[in-house]
Amino acid sequence: MHTRTLLVASLSMFATAAIAQPQYAWVGTYNPQRRRAVPLYR
Repeated sequence: MHTRTLLVASLSMFATAAIAQPQYAWVGTYNPQRRRAVPLYR
């Protein structure tokens, strides 16, 4: 039972890491472009 909770916890950690990494990558690539584009429109 303890090993099962440990397995579930590690799986959820891997899932959140797998989901978070592409999001941070998208934020890193798209936010600087938007910050550069907004003053141009102003």
